[in-house]
Amino acid sequence: MSDFPHLPLSRKIFGEYKFPSGGSNKKGALTLQNLVNRPAHAVSLTTSISSLRKRWVTQRTERENKGLPELPFEDKIPVFLQIDTESFPIESLKHWGIELLSEEQNGYVIGVSTDDFSSLSEKIAAFIASQGRYKDTAAKLWSINDGVTWRIQNILTPELSANWDRLGDRDMFFVYAGIACYLSAPAYPDKKDLTDEQYSVKIEKWHQADRLIREQRDDKAFERQDQFDVLLGNYGATDISAYIDFNDSFYISFKINGLGLKDLTLNYPYLFELGLNSSQNDFFGDDGEVLEITTQLAAPDLNAPKICVIDSGIQENHKLLNPAILSGLSLSFVPNDTDVADKVSSGGHGTKVAGAILYANNIPKSGNHQLPFWLVNARVLNDQNLIPDGVDPANLMINVVQQFDECKIFNLSIAQENAFSGTHMPAWAATIDKLTHEKEKLFIIAAGNIARSSSKAGSPGIREYIDNGHEYPNFLTQVSSKVANPSISSFSLTVGSVCHNNYEDDDKQSFGKLNDPSSFSRSGLGIWDMIKPDVVEYGGDFAVEKLGSKLLSNEQSISPELICSTLNSNSAISKHSVGTSFSAPKVTHIAGWLNKKFPLLSPISYKALIVQSARLPEEKWRDPSVIDMQMLGYGIPSLNRASENSESRITFLSEGKVSPKSADVYVINVPKEINRPGLDSEILVEITLSYTSKIRRTRKYLKSYLSSWLGWEISTFNENYEVFSKRVLKMFSDPKPNGGGTDNIPWTIYDRSNRGQIRDIKRQDNTTQKDWCMIPSNKLPKEFCIAVVGHNGWQKGLKDIIPYSIVVSFEVIGSQLPIYETFEIANRVTIQPESRFEVQIQD
Repeated sequence: MSDFPHLPLSRKIFGEYKFPSGGSNKKGALTLQNLVNRPAHAVSLTTSISSLRKRWVTQRTERENKGLPELPFEDKIPVFLQIDTESFPIESLKHWGIELLSEEQNGYVIGVSTDDFSSLSEKIAAFIASQGRYKDTAAKLWSINDGVTWRIQNILTPELSANWDRLGDRDMFFVYAGIACYLSAPAYPDKKDLTDEQYSVKIEKWHQADRLIREQRDDKAFERQDQFDVLLGNYGATDISAYIDFNDSFYISFKINGLGLKDLTLNYPYLFELGLNSSQNDFFGDDGEVLEITTQLAAPDLNAPKICVIDSGIQENHKLLNPAILSGLSLSFVPNDTDVADKVSSGGHGTKVAGAILYANNIPKSGNHQLPFWLVNARVLNDQNLIPDGVDPANLMINVVQQFDECKIFNLSIAQENAFSGTHMPAWAATIDKLTHEKEKLFIIAAGNIARSSSKAGSPGIREYIDNGHEYPNFLTQVSSKVANPSISSFSLTVGSVCHNNYEDDDKQSFGKLNDPSSFSRSGLGIWDMIKPDVVEYGGDFAVEKLGSKLLSNEQSISPELICSTLNSNSAISKHSVGTSFSAPKVTHIAGWLNKKFPLLSPISYKALIVQSARLPEEKWRDPSVIDMQMLGYGIPSLNRASENSESRITFLSEGKVSPKSADVYVINVPKEINRPGLDSEILVEITLSYTSKIRRTRKYLKSYLSSWLGWEISTFNENYEVFSKRVLKMFSDPKPNGGGTDNIPWTIYDRSNRGQIRDIKRQDNTTQKDWCMIPSNKLPKEFCIAVVGHNGWQKGLKDIIPYSIVVSFEVIGSQLPIYETFEIANRVTIQPESRFEVQIQD
């Protein structure tokens, strides 16, 4: 047992929150202009509607003349609108006869007219006459696109859109489609002046209405799936995956000819996304030297954790791996190939990943060692290190988790070759989020690699960046260098790469030095400004010529040591491969140890502890920048900090579940010996909150992606528990940063993008929210209080249960002040009476 174990947090309050209602009444400049110019704006809208109707009739006639298959829902007209999102809730479009399909950038939405624009025309007529309750509403509808090219530009992924004119009618394409299907539930009832009995009746009626909406939504989804199957059948399309439901939409991948692909794009009304199914798993390596190994290895304990390696297979008889492989469970998901061996050239890929999971940065060459955990081999990549054509990656994740459900941790060193640039969470990443929440798993994913060289439009390689004047490390912040799909997944732990050494000779030098970002490592921020990668580990670097052609090369001293497949006479261990593929499994190594040491904790806690343990390099973590966070996330994690403490460090952890409009409040007593006057040791305070929730795909921004979301509030310097609880638990209508307290603690990231040391990033834009600060010990408050607060996302009810893990650490920096024992004594957990409160805070 550890001498310095993590301690539980003391939860003192389970509070119910009452959020203020009402949205913004601020009108955009164009809305104000439309109110002044009513006739002109009304004519513009009416003309667009008329033109759109005519175009749709013309398109249907042309389809019939070409003999194309009958189109379901022909009376439903797709529409592309721009609205004033500051003053108009997009969900209210249903009152205009518009079914909202998806939310796009800059106020644009994709929708479908369900009543031939009848309701919308009524709103425009009221706008012209300036009469009735909705006389000004049409001013907030800025434009109606009456063309068709918007579907090519906004529904197709960039790769398909750019090649639209080159899509041959008979060419075959492996594609995926996102089809919207959502019915919004009524708002949860407010008690107001109702008696308890009256309110109970009202709540029961709401639940009945909510159940009915869910049933209607399922019926509608099945109808659309059946109709879509018929349409695909008429084009001779072949299903690749089953339908995957995301609450507001469903996803399917299939093989179809170019004629059918173009017809779906232009004419199927409920389509909001269509893209090519492709994957690329770049890693950079050469053959290595032969090395003698004399180590003797023992198998893991029978009850040791099982970690699933989703990769290119593993050389299971490798001397350094074999004792940890559960060969009886190994399975190939590669079509028509049941072999589970790693057939990738240059020493394999999955074999290297498996070795990094077991050994991280310390491969034993001699002596006796027991391996820490079991490995389960899920081969999904072919001998070219690719997901084969015809295999859908989202559905593949479902199949792998279903097959290996006993595993809590899954390593995925696979990513697409491009930076992700879309508005909505892609299905591969969203499916991983869905599995993470529903099945309680932890996916650890490589951030993806920038290619050495690339001729692909919009996706330059390192060589192209250099040739175009982008120097290291600046090219890592380019849009085309951002993290790839599926590493943008919200609930996964995304891992980038840093250098573990530097190299220089007369002709070449490495791009970075120790702890600098690797020249190939994809950076953030992620979708919706999430901090991605979450953490980084040592994945190596390239050397580049100082003069001449600037050729890139692998050098042993800057390449991580990895276990390799010995097929084709490769060495069992080598230092000739680099990539985020090999930094990610080193973090999986930490997760495996956490699973081993704390088997009763949830995977959410493993993620929280890893992020809590991460630290930026010494010269950056005291004064980090946005660019540091983009390249390095929260920094390099530490197995020691994640799993242990010391005399000068103490960690508190608690798991819980909270619902929207409710909160859990925790308190940590600060010992008098620590905050006494005259003692000014530097104390590093770190807090990490991690959670998961149900998801949907057709809206943008995290708070619309999640059914519910969490944030944390913190006490200030001048607040003890009583003051903090009164402030947080009372009703107020003008919330202030950090909950409204004065003398705020100087957090690094903060809960507002215009506060803290790092601007333009908010804690709440992430499902893993870490922050840290340095505080003189004599300024620590007597009681340090944290509130975990639940908020509604797209879910209207209050029964959504959000699991979370909260971790708080105190560490003495620069001195040997012992704090563990004094904190432990001051915070020995006692049973606190439950209290329930109502509060008003800003959502």
